[in-house]
Amino acid sequence: MQMEDMDDSVKLPSFSQWVRGCGALLGLTMMILGVVYSIRIFGWIAEGLRNPEAMGGIISQWEQAITGGEPFALSLGGEELPLSKFCAVLVLAFGAWILVKIAFLFLKEGAKAISNTLGDKDAIKRILQHAFGQNTDKIPPDEDVNAINKTVK
Repeated sequence: MQMEDMDDSVKLPSFSQWVRGCGALLGLTMMILGVVYSIRIFGWIAEGLRNPEAMGGIISQWEQAITGGEPFALSLGGEELPLSKFCAVLVLAFGAWILVKIAFLFLKEGAKAISNTLGDKDAIKRILQHAFGQNTDKIPPDEDVNAINKTVK
């Protein structure tokens, strides 16, 4: 089939359209990853809240990793307050917080990628032109705006 025989109504997408499409697919992939990771992380948190006994083993393992096998405690007024399990819980909570932030970052950056590649950048200009018309006679000059601002204050 030769190029002369092709119908004029059939046009191949341009390179910029391919790039925009790939950017949108990348953004969509990032958003899907963010949703999947968010669901998994909140599932782990919910499982720990529903079954705290199961988290005991994980907390003990982290306690061993943090302290090197020797639990440490704080002595106040002759009483020993064990802090190694508390530190393990803090490390796990901080890790979960970081993972949640990363998952939400995937969601946010994916939405930005889609918005930047598929967003209509001239939409605001067209809306304003539709609202105020094509001519700029309705926009007051700078000195009128300054006078209006002084009277409003």
